[in-house]
Amino acid sequence: MANHNDDPQDPQLKTTEGLIVSTVNDIHILNITNLRRETVDVLLDIIALQNKTARETHSHLRRLFILKGIFPTPYFTTRVLRDPQKYQAPPHSSNAVVTNDGLMWRVVRGLIGKLDTSADSTTHMVGNEAEAYAWLDARHKTLGT
Repeated sequence: MANHNDDPQDPQLKTTEGLIVSTVNDIHILNITNLRRETVDVLLDIIALQNKTARETHSHLRRLFILKGIFPTPYFTTRVLRDPQKYQAPPHSSNAVVTNDGLMWRVVRGLIGKLDTSADSTTHMVGNEAEAYAWLDARHKTLGT
């Protein structure tokens, strides 16, 4: 079951098996344990809501995506590419992606080119959470928003 620490009463946030969502020191952590249709739908709803909020508040959106032990599905890729503007990273966003699978690494890398269109939006692929936190902290100090 997903765990939303931001505001568990928010009716816009949904939960599903296969997705654990939390926030630590203003970093949104999305630990994705499967890419079933329901998980993908909820994940993309959360991403779209976070993007919208960051655009409206002009804040630095920092996210950590943990994608270990899962493989990309055609449904996941199709959903992202169907409406890329909805999932495009907002200005001043930093996304760290942790994965240990070569195929997932390549798929995410391919999607990044379509979603990171702002000069201040960056997605960084790393091998572990420690690297991800270090990079996200450095980005926050650089952007300062």
